[in-house]
Amino acid sequence: MFCGDCGSKLKDELTYCVVCGSIKDQAGREKPEERPFINRAAHIPPPSPSYPLASPPVSPPIKHKSNKITVIAAVLLTAGILFAVFWFFGLPLLQERLGSNEPTTEPNIYVQNDDADSDSVPQVSDDPPQETIPEVPEYPNDEINDPPEYFPSPGYDMPRFTPEQLAQGDMSSPWHPIHFTDVRAPQPLHPDIPYGYIAVNHIRHLNDHYYERFPFSYQEKRAAAWLVGELLAMGYVWDDIEVQEFHIYDVGFTADRLRWSSGWSVYYNYDYMRNTHLSQNVVLTVPGQSDQVIVVGAHYDTVLYPGASDNASGTALLLESAQRMRHIDNYYTIVYVFFGAEEVGLLGAYHFVNIFDDLDRILFMINADVLFEGPYFIFGGGYSSAAGTGTWSRGEARSNDITRQWERIARELNTREGLDLRNSQEAIFLSSDQLVFLDAGITVMMLYGTDFDSRGMDYFRVLHSYRDCYHYIMERWPYKIDDAMRTFSIFLERVLLESY
Repeated sequence: MFCGDCGSKLKDELTYCVVCGSIKDQAGREKPEERPFINRAAHIPPPSPSYPLASPPVSPPIKHKSNKITVIAAVLLTAGILFAVFWFFGLPLLQERLGSNEPTTEPNIYVQNDDADSDSVPQVSDDPPQETIPEVPEYPNDEINDPPEYFPSPGYDMPRFTPEQLAQGDMSSPWHPIHFTDVRAPQPLHPDIPYGYIAVNHIRHLNDHYYERFPFSYQEKRAAAWLVGELLAMGYVWDDIEVQEFHIYDVGFTADRLRWSSGWSVYYNYDYMRNTHLSQNVVLTVPGQSDQVIVVGAHYDTVLYPGASDNASGTALLLESAQRMRHIDNYYTIVYVFFGAEEVGLLGAYHFVNIFDDLDRILFMINADVLFEGPYFIFGGGYSSAAGTGTWSRGEARSNDITRQWERIARELNTREGLDLRNSQEAIFLSSDQLVFLDAGITVMMLYGTDFDSRGMDYFRVLHSYRDCYHYIMERWPYKIDDAMRTFSIFLERVLLESY
């Protein structure tokens, strides 16, 4: 069947023409053989909801090529600007907001009335009330431990006096006993005080009050005066104490003396040391039954840092040992030497050896330096095959009966006391004060702490850096200072009391 109007073929199931919309003739008719052209678009009805017309095809968008590098750069630049704005403006505001518990709109007004029985009107203060802070044990009588008032200000050329002048009562010397009349009580020492405890207190005090004890400086001299005060506080008298002042020329200052420490010479002005100031050793002699002498040494000067490990550790070890040995009957005469000017070429050690009356009386020398530079606690003992040549040749480390006895003591203490002492004979050649005694043909022991790198070489973690600070080390490596000072304090006392 075909539509009578437009001639389109009709569908049987519909009652109208889908092309022109004409009502289907019930009878219908056959498509004529020839039919004139009819414009069908003119008869297309508007679309109905049931049969919408298809939308005309839409051409795809034209893709334009862009420079990827330019886009990435723009994104990075935008991100950088946003980060900078946050870092300089947003972050401080955020920290202030998070860190403050105070209201931001109300003023900080606090009412304070310390007198509960008073009828007076409470006082209004803009300051917040003080928080209750738990008390921390302080160094006993710290204010008395300051150097005598006589000590001149930095830059003053301190005079040198002979023992004869001191014996005649010349009080112009800063080391005259009259300047040390205010002596505090010593640190407590009883059987319940563990080994190393006293030394740790000394380390903290030196770190906080006598930092930057560089050679020939006023701070080094203040530290020396503090050492004298500590020895007097322990109960020693001036007959037991000697302050050995020396000028840089007294020890034959040459470039050879600085070969081992040439890397650190940038810290010092040698013209300043030559022309103005003195350094000093502080020497304590503890008489024994024998005239043979055991020298126990440690330098107390530093580079331009607090110097907790280098070398408040060795200085504090000697102080605790001296306090303990005062109450012990020792056989050998023990000479504790707190060396000055070690950091610029072992000058204090040279001066001590040069003026010692009889080097043959020295049985051996123990040197303590950088005791907690790492987790390994090392002792090394021996003498040098090149001793006495004066050539600073390293030579070969050799053992004798004394050093073998030290090894036996270390093994016993490791087993009985749970220590972790390790023997390294090559330690006697480390750059410290024992080298002077080693060159003089004396058997030496070196005590130090260290870590090891991948090649098995000594690796010092804090030496000559801002990290050489008591508080940094305690926060970074808790208990390392306590372990080191306990270990070396027990070992040193056992070595001093042994019979050789």
